[in-house]
Amino acid sequence: SYVAVYLLPNFARTLIFSLFAVLFSRSKDNLPWLVFFFLFFSAPASLFYSSDNWFIFLTPTVGVPFSFIIALCFVIKGIKRRKAIRYRFSLERNLFIFMILLLFVVGYVQGGISFRNLFLIGKDFPNLALILFLPVLIDLKKESLRLKKLLYVFTIVLFFIQLYEVLFGTSFFSHGSILISNEDESLQRNITGSYFVLFTLIIALSDLLARKTKRHSLELVAIVSSILILMNSGTRGWMLATGLIVFGFMFTGNKLKVSIIGLFGVIFVSVMLFFGSSKYVNNLVGSFERLSTVVQIAQGDKAAGGPRLTERGPRVMRMFKQSPILGFGISDVTVEYYDGHVANQSIMLISGIFGIVVLYLILGSIFFKVLIFSFSLDNANVVKFRLMGMLIGFLGLVVIHNTSQQMFSYFDRADKIMLLAFWFLFT
Repeated sequence: SYVAVYLLPNFARTLIFSLFAVLFSRSKDNLPWLVFFFLFFSAPASLFYSSDNWFIFLTPTVGVPFSFIIALCFVIKGIKRRKAIRYRFSLERNLFIFMILLLFVVGYVQGGISFRNLFLIGKDFPNLALILFLPVLIDLKKESLRLKKLLYVFTIVLFFIQLYEVLFGTSFFSHGSILISNEDESLQRNITGSYFVLFTLIIALSDLLARKTKRHSLELVAIVSSILILMNSGTRGWMLATGLIVFGFMFTGNKLKVSIIGLFGVIFVSVMLFFGSSKYVNNLVGSFERLSTVVQIAQGDKAAGGPRLTERGPRVMRMFKQSPILGFGISDVTVEYYDGHVANQSIMLISGIFGIVVLYLILGSIFFKVLIFSFSLDNANVVKFRLMGMLIGFLGLVVIHNTSQQMFSYFDRADKIMLLAFWFLFT
């Protein structure tokens, strides 16, 4: 993929990615492909982000993303296994599909949408197939351990790449990027594979706290790696979500195992200090200093939240007020004003008050169905802890959605959809 995107002409990229799609469609071993797609869509080491994940260029500035053809492959493979599909959330699914159809109608009534903008939005809709069909493409009874090991190992690799970038102040890949959050460059916001890493944290903690065996070294390394990756991103919403997830597991799981996680982290930081790598520790301190501005935001200082609170949110809301009940649907207005960094405002822009209420009813219904079922299980049942772990992870996604980046909507990018698809797979 690296060679195809960064070292070869664009037509070679199209050929190689098309070959990937064909091989995946014909493969009977879905698991490594699905992990690869999840990693690829999550922009590991800042690679394959934005136009770098297009498999074909239509113009120099418009292309079809790799996720589009992969979603179509999901449909083909999913239909072949339709007898294996068990719709545990059929009501929620049907209501969601109804809302999508309504958004097209509302958009048409509110002024229509140009072909170009329809394409820009429409290329993301097939991603919903990832949620519908991924849970039937993997047999967790046979593949659970293999899948988790792949998640853990790749996350550990991403950690070492990020560690290199922090220590040496340069990108591991010449085509990657390091985001600097302040002018004096005291904090490097190394964002790498965030969605992939976050799910690894959720599933590794769930696995660690639910297992009765004493052998859990790989989970521990993956947990510490994922926490440090997310903390070094310097992204406040993700840091808050990470903290919520870790503390949530502390109150629901085995306290001894939680202590072991903390010990692992302390040992790592101590080793870094011993070898004189104060730069890494200082970068972590800089991330927490950036997180501290959350207190200022809570006290009413909107400037501390950056343009999200002072510019982006108000811009979307000014347009939303012109159609508050049903929003603007799939329309040119949506394309112009939709902003994923102000999630709830943008959802109201596209679907109005009615749409955001329906979306949260769907999410709440799914959450409480799983919660009620987990309460019905005996405390000795390992499934109870696993389900509670997935619910804690879900709450982490809610935190990110309300503070940093849209995680739930009526259409979205493949990286977020893959995270939700894997959540449904394990849940």
